[in-house]
Amino acid sequence: MIGRYEVEVYNKRVHYQLVVKRNITVIQGDSATGKTELIRMISDYENNGSSSGVTEICEKPCVVLGNTFWRERLNALSQCIIFVDEGAASI
Repeated sequence: MIGRYEVEVYNKRVHYQLVVKRNITVIQGDSATGKTELIRMISDYENNGSSSGVTEICEKPCVVLGNTFWRERLNALSQCIIFVDEGAASI
């Protein structure tokens, strides 16, 4: 997917705002800076919607590619922003 997309994800404790500008964007940082928490929150929202306590604002759907059936899921995804944690089998 090509373009510039603003992603905002937050709950009562933390608030993330980022801009995805390229086909592949790497979010990096020191240990314990919130990268995995961002992935967890996006996954919670994806699975449970607003009842998860997470708010997600983005023009495109945000999805987390996990360890289970990741190849099949990746093939089925289109027009969305895909997040992958560094420990995922798909990497």
